[in-house]
Amino acid sequence: MRPRRRLAIVLGVAGLALAAGLAAAGAWARREPPPAAVVRAGPPSGQARRATAGVVPAPALPSQARSEGPSLGPLRLTPPEGARYHYALEIVHSTRLDGQAEVLSSVRGELVVRVRQRLPDGAVTLDHDTSGLAAEVAAGDRRTELPLAGVVRVRRDGRGALLGLAPDASLPAESRNLQRALVAVLGLVLPEGGEATWEAEERDLTGLALARYERRPSAEAPPGGLALSRTRRVLSVDGVEGDPPVTTRGSLQAVLDPEGMPLSLEGEETTDIDGVGLGVPFRVQDERRIRLERRPALGPARSVPAAAPANSLAWEAVPRAEASPLAVGAEGRPRGPHDSEPVDSLLLALERAWGTEDWEAVAPRRFLALVRRLAADESEAGRAGERLASGRLLPPSPSVLVEALGEAGTPAAQRALLAGVDGAGDPELHALACLSLGSCRRLLPEARAFLEAAVLDPALRAHAVQGMGMAADRAEESEAAEALVVRLEGLLAPDGPGGDPSPVLIALGNAARPRSLPVLDPFLLGADPELRRAAAGALSRMEGQPAADRLMTLAWRDADPRVRREAVRALDGRRDEDGVAGLLADLAALDPDPGVREAAAGRPALIRE
Repeated sequence: MRPRRRLAIVLGVAGLALAAGLAAAGAWARREPPPAAVVRAGPPSGQARRATAGVVPAPALPSQARSEGPSLGPLRLTPPEGARYHYALEIVHSTRLDGQAEVLSSVRGELVVRVRQRLPDGAVTLDHDTSGLAAEVAAGDRRTELPLAGVVRVRRDGRGALLGLAPDASLPAESRNLQRALVAVLGLVLPEGGEATWEAEERDLTGLALARYERRPSAEAPPGGLALSRTRRVLSVDGVEGDPPVTTRGSLQAVLDPEGMPLSLEGEETTDIDGVGLGVPFRVQDERRIRLERRPALGPARSVPAAAPANSLAWEAVPRAEASPLAVGAEGRPRGPHDSEPVDSLLLALERAWGTEDWEAVAPRRFLALVRRLAADESEAGRAGERLASGRLLPPSPSVLVEALGEAGTPAAQRALLAGVDGAGDPELHALACLSLGSCRRLLPEARAFLEAAVLDPALRAHAVQGMGMAADRAEESEAAEALVVRLEGLLAPDGPGGDPSPVLIALGNAARPRSLPVLDPFLLGADPELRRAAAGALSRMEGQPAADRLMTLAWRDADPRVRREAVRALDGRRDEDGVAGLLADLAALDPDPGVREAAAGRPALIRE
């Protein structure tokens, strides 16, 4: 085995340091400084979008489980189709080489998991949207950010074992590896029949590990849910003969809801790798801390990225450099190689590629060509609406047309979208239409009325308010944007329609209008800490000293450390505003919660036992 391959294996075993550690530690091993260039994390800019890869079967990722102990009742992975789960995620690594050079890496931000499909055999397909996550690696005085915007499509069986995954093919290799490592970290295998302890052989990016699970008592587990702990031991490393010179210690604590989806994960794990045994002349020690908390809605700043709204196909921005700057189509969109294809041909190509390995090669440019055709030709937009209303399209064409019409955004495209989803009568398309209309920069009055009516439907309310917040943020006409904000504020009024206020709070945060501050105040001072967190997340995008003052009050005085952490994260980018830097310095030294202290210090430090 070549030394570079051995080095990749060594650093890969360290888990989530896989992408960052490989880049920085590999450079250290050659006595070269880490790369100085900084690649900004988050969604790239631009109007055009790229589709993520479809699910690729992964037969090399088995899970063979053994169980023991008394039965306490079964738990299966049974989340409902279309459900979205929003998480605050923080993973911090400290990777040391020969006990000398240290590489710090972190992944922080918002993770959204959407249930795409449930299959008759009990398998579940999930989309892990990493658009709200930021990844950073630091070695010495050098720091590099890694892009993570994209969607990882994951398929798991009824017990949660990994069956296949497909990361966003548009990202660099380091970022795709980081996405894969995230999936491996967040995967949990449920008991066969409800045993108190069980084991599962799990294959990740680097080899085979034996995970041992135990149910644990916890007042946090809801009725029908489960609290468990997981410890892991590496059994084999791919490409290495014999027992691997790898030892692990530490554990992960998790709480699951009755559908088997995580409510929280927290733990610290250490991996020691004897590089000499793998032919690499140094040893590696990796300490990892993991925290994941489900929240009622998306959190600060990147809650609904402007360039990549959360929708069923998760289209991501395509860099403009990939198209000729001399060939420009409707509304300034660059022309592509498939612009001359008829709409029916474009849809047929997408239908044939759906669910196959060809998806990542076919979908991006066909979708962009479809958007350009619908934006440039009113008659084509009208026919697209008729196709939607017919209900005779094969997957994924209905969802593709809804998204493409919203992305086209012209008056004709918006009217076709509204007529199509109304005629189709499919609730999932109605929900997707709410999000797709949020992409429009000039929302028609009838489109705004569609969103306002959808708010009154409990099944569509969360999607409608999210679309309204997105549209208010992007609207080119201030009058239309203000009308949407006024409607959102009315949903929180005492005499409003009621319902969960969390999505509305987040939508107002996306709209980012300081005029909404008085509407948020009752939630900032309320008894429910989850609503205080959601309101703090809404404040994070609002400019001005009044918003900063409210966040500083929460960060210093709130009794719940989770709320204080939310407020500190929102303040981190406002250190130049009055009083913020001094307050964060005090919190970094004095707050009793280690998570608040770390966030206030603005560094990826580790909590050590």
